[in-house]
Amino acid sequence: MTPTDTIPDEIWLHIALFAELKALFALRLTCRKLSLLTHDRLIWIKHLQTMAHHDPIPPVTSRLLSPYYTCDSEREAGTSTVEAWCGYVRQTKNSWLNSRSASWPLNIEEALDPGSGLQDKFPLTILSIDVFRDRWLLVVYREKLLELWDLYPQLSTGLHPDALNTHPSESVCRVRVQNPRLAEGTSCASTLTADGTTLVVGVTGDPSVTLLFRFPLDFSNAGRIRAYTVTEYQTPSQLHQIRTLSPETNIIIFSRLHAVTVMHMETHEAWLVSAEEDDEETWNGVIGAIPLIERQLLCVKAHSVEFMTCMQSEATPIADPNIIRHRLAPSTTFRSVSFSTPCVTQDGDDTSVSVTFLAYDSLHGIYNYRVIADFVSSSFIPVKMTLELLAVHEMAQLTATTRAGYTPGARAFVSACALGLQGRRGVWVQRKRNSMERALYAFTMDPNREAKEGEAAPIEEKLIYVENSFDLRDDITHCAFAESTGLVILGKRSGELLVV
Repeated sequence: MTPTDTIPDEIWLHIALFAELKALFALRLTCRKLSLLTHDRLIWIKHLQTMAHHDPIPPVTSRLLSPYYTCDSEREAGTSTVEAWCGYVRQTKNSWLNSRSASWPLNIEEALDPGSGLQDKFPLTILSIDVFRDRWLLVVYREKLLELWDLYPQLSTGLHPDALNTHPSESVCRVRVQNPRLAEGTSCASTLTADGTTLVVGVTGDPSVTLLFRFPLDFSNAGRIRAYTVTEYQTPSQLHQIRTLSPETNIIIFSRLHAVTVMHMETHEAWLVSAEEDDEETWNGVIGAIPLIERQLLCVKAHSVEFMTCMQSEATPIADPNIIRHRLAPSTTFRSVSFSTPCVTQDGDDTSVSVTFLAYDSLHGIYNYRVIADFVSSSFIPVKMTLELLAVHEMAQLTATTRAGYTPGARAFVSACALGLQGRRGVWVQRKRNSMERALYAFTMDPNREAKEGEAAPIEEKLIYVENSFDLRDDITHCAFAESTGLVILGKRSGELLVV
């Protein structure tokens, strides 16, 4: 009898459940008994669940973690598959900040349908790019064109992580829509429904029209997605831009300068939600918004963050929006913002909602904030709202010593940024002055870290990719990424898309 035989299997199983992956593999090499025990599926499900608390994991693995998931295929649901997913998550974590030497273009021009007339309009102008479920790449162009790319088409045929080894050049365009009702797109917003099965996209354009697309994401479909719906709305005015959508509460959020307009999807009724500005001489336009719980909206402006109640009840305008405002970092004017998914926690009758966002000032740098709103269950009005600056990457600082008003250290400017839905990873694009270099930086962040009052930690970024060109059309104006797989998509001023 070996020493391992004197310890019951239940004890070894309990040890294996709490062992780190490196220790688990070492345990597997000791003897045949422990080797068989470490192939228990329960162990690897537990490890995958533990990883999900600290690292982004591919959304497709949620099917494996579901207690109701069953599959006849051993390759898809067996121990080796779950173990392979654990290895994939660890590998992605270790390689996320590694330098990348190559990129691959998504050739839009060759994929266009003959006779569309868009070939003559190249280069196209990108309105927005975004990645959903770390698989679906949505691209909206000003030239009334919308595309949905499948970055990992092999996931349609199986649930093994080998499907994520697809080369970027094998990405497939599942949807291509040309908007005949829009002369030119002016703004867009997109979101997934709560169950993650439908992508909702809103596009505004001339002449004062908003088109709302609903694309069912059929994970078993290997061809084009054709069964989508389109609903037309009359935009409040030609100057309104669409900011966000909430399919669960049936509202569309528009903005015009600093004012916010809410429209109900079913009744098409619109009403204004606004607040008086403290300084009318300072432009404080809306740059982004996100729905939180029920009828609550978080709105980020160029100089402030506002929390507002946008409806009294379902489809009923509110007389008093009850807006709470916090000023952002002084002397900054934010240009763009990217949000994580709101996190809701409940403790008895108290509800707390937290969300992090990444915003950039072209000259001053990148800022990572966290907003926490506390509610009492009997009221939808927050009893307290806290704004915390978690981390910052500072570039130029105001000073009176130079003619330009900035320190000589402002040798670059930011052109795009993106934050993962879990708020744990992010990227931004930075261009050096008097240089042909466009640099892509990546970082990791703990969204639950404790914020120090009056002191923000520096963002520990890594340079992962450099694009060199003297052509201004190669400036990178948009970026998006799949947080759990590490794939980054860059959009150029010319309309070209690069996968890094």
